[in-house]
Amino acid sequence: MPLPKSLQPPSRPRPNPKRQGSCLLCNSLSPLSHPNTSYATESAKRVRKTLTLIIDDLALQKSKHCNHCKLICDALDAFFKDWRSSRGRIVVEMGEKSPVVVRWEGEGGEGTYLEIFGDVDIRPPWPTLGAAHPIPSSSCSDATLAFARRCLSDCLTSPTHTLCRSPAATSTPILPARLLDVGRVNAPTKLVRTPPNATPTTLPYATLSHCWGPNPLLSTTTGSMAAFGRGIAWEALPPLFRDAVILTRQLGLRYIWIDSLCIIQDSGEDWEVESAKMGAIYQASHVTLVAVECGNSNTPIFKERSQDGSHGITMTYTDGRGKEKEVSVRKMLDQHPESGKGGKVRPRGPLMGRAWALQEHVLAARVVLFTEGEVLFECRTGWRCECMPGEKRAGVAGTTPGMIPKALASLQCSAAENGSKKRKRSEKSELKSKKMELGKLWSTWHTLVAAYSTRALTHPQDKLPAISGLASQIATATSSPYLAGLWLNNLAHDLLWSSHPSLAPPHLAPRLASYRAPSFSWASVDTEALYYEPDKSEGEKLKSNIEVLDWNIIVKGENLLGEVSGGYVVLRGQVVEGTLVANKEGELRYSVLVRGSSSLSMAPDSLIVEDGMEAEGEAAKKVRRARPGEDRGDIRAKVLCLNVAGFGREWVSGLVLGLSTREPGAYERVGVFESGSEVFIGKEKKEVRII
Repeated sequence: MPLPKSLQPPSRPRPNPKRQGSCLLCNSLSPLSHPNTSYATESAKRVRKTLTLIIDDLALQKSKHCNHCKLICDALDAFFKDWRSSRGRIVVEMGEKSPVVVRWEGEGGEGTYLEIFGDVDIRPPWPTLGAAHPIPSSSCSDATLAFARRCLSDCLTSPTHTLCRSPAATSTPILPARLLDVGRVNAPTKLVRTPPNATPTTLPYATLSHCWGPNPLLSTTTGSMAAFGRGIAWEALPPLFRDAVILTRQLGLRYIWIDSLCIIQDSGEDWEVESAKMGAIYQASHVTLVAVECGNSNTPIFKERSQDGSHGITMTYTDGRGKEKEVSVRKMLDQHPESGKGGKVRPRGPLMGRAWALQEHVLAARVVLFTEGEVLFECRTGWRCECMPGEKRAGVAGTTPGMIPKALASLQCSAAENGSKKRKRSEKSELKSKKMELGKLWSTWHTLVAAYSTRALTHPQDKLPAISGLASQIATATSSPYLAGLWLNNLAHDLLWSSHPSLAPPHLAPRLASYRAPSFSWASVDTEALYYEPDKSEGEKLKSNIEVLDWNIIVKGENLLGEVSGGYVVLRGQVVEGTLVANKEGELRYSVLVRGSSSLSMAPDSLIVEDGMEAEGEAAKKVRRARPGEDRGDIRAKVLCLNVAGFGREWVSGLVLGLSTREPGAYERVGVFESGSEVFIGKEKKEVRII
């Protein structure tokens, strides 16, 4: 008979079995019962628990009694040989029934991480550890090729992938003049002319996105075109092209477009015509094959992955009862979409540093990316990869191929909605709605320019041609005139690009030896261009403070959105005169001194130098961007600050302009400034010609 409650001894709190015995350093690699555990609602019935821990590497090495800590050390030893001697931090990410991700943020560990996971057919070594899909040890395995075919088939047949089947911004698809007919296995690969009435539906073809590299490249010339029309010997094709042909056949296609073979390389006329429609060629293709890790055509797409460990190695873990269990560990590239930041994959490899490749990725409806560790697939609707083969729908920001189509679809939906509600909505309300949707498109352009400006070009004069395919989409959708990388209909915001402040001194955009674009264009310098985007959550809006009086861009060649030989814009707005000051010694810092106010904060486009005779006095001195070989010096010269736009009532931003050394009376941009709006109170407006 139990004792009455009043006579029972006081009850002791029951220990939490989930927390009891957990390692204070790694939480026993479990996301449960930790003060920093996060809870995300996945559905009405499921809440997903995740945990991210930052662990000091020395503390981890000194941990003697935790088998989970030992497992982390063993995994790091297997893949990062120097981690014990190089100071760094270790980030461990855990989720319920998910693999454990270990990132070593030290020398040699950037951009890669380790994944610890269990076997799908075996009970996990500890309850919260999840299994992962195995990655084949070869990129040309039957499983990898089947994965690529399945991705392509699912995208083409899924009723939810309407964006992937949406037509281009141009009403009529533009096909290349020539294609490679890869035929069947025993048939020769040959160069053929595209039939005049062909469409992407009647003549589906693949495109190849690749690095040319410095090595000799097989290419079509006026002398070889006839022979290539009869057939190209298999042995003559470089390894990259051979693999591309095999891939095309494996995906069930007969034709592929490879730029070096389908454009006559020694014909300026053919290059002008075909390069001008290059963006449309990728957009109309059935699928784009992206050789991410191939630095040149002599590097094959297909390779064995056994040496890099991406397919996984087996390691031993000893549980709390002393029983040994097996777990798998593999090295992965940090190229999956960032959590909570949209659905864009972030492939890593030589091709991702090339400028031409950006529009090839953005404009394609579907891309199959061959990276170091696995194959990724991305379309306008979603993405998947070999380690996570189930389709993942894109986030709010969309995938890379979906960036422009998503913004255009939003704009078209807004127009349709305004048309159906025209009687009920005021003209002012319709204009506001259209402006908001256009703002999304302009913001997409800024994002693309920022990404593009970090990429390299073999020929500097290709800066505008290599992004002209993207510009064509914006031009068709907005009908806005294009000013060498900027848009007339969004000019105030477009003018306010700036060089990334983290560039090493002396604000290190490499100087150009020859003219490439007007100084007001980001294409006039080699820099990482940034745009300030107003914070909509705080109600910030950009208000233009300039009036465009005149403009002209002199196009060079057949591509109306490509290379330019000159140009100007005439603006009317408030100006103040100031003195640009910088010292030769010490930290390089530019400031603009304005009489009656404090100095203005300035971000230079690149290194700035004086241009003028010392004996003529300060008033005669001019400033300009430095040329190759010129070094920093003392600066004290007159400049003009043009108020371009305001953000709210208290802050304005604009251009810092120096008198041109090339055209009397004209100005050239040397940087941007920001200041309080009080600096321009009562200031007169002036016409300014910027070249």
